[in-house]
Amino acid sequence: MDTGAIDHIIGDLEKLSICDKYIDNEQVHAANGTSMEIGYVGYIVLCSLHSHIHLNDVLHVPQASKSLV
Repeated sequence: MDTGAIDHIIGDLEKLSICDKYIDNEQVHAANGTSMEIGYVGYIVLCSLHSHIHLNDVLHVPQASKSLV
């Protein structure tokens, strides 16, 4: 897991524990130059057998085909 990422992105809104509508005009830019709008920003908990990782300010990008968490 890359915990030094600038932004964490998820395509599935239902995976966010708490979320608020994203009100800024910024967009996410893919490596191929495509711009994608941010729908919500929220909080997610990733669980494994031995630990829980809490991530704040996760961006919900509906067009994202892969989650970058």
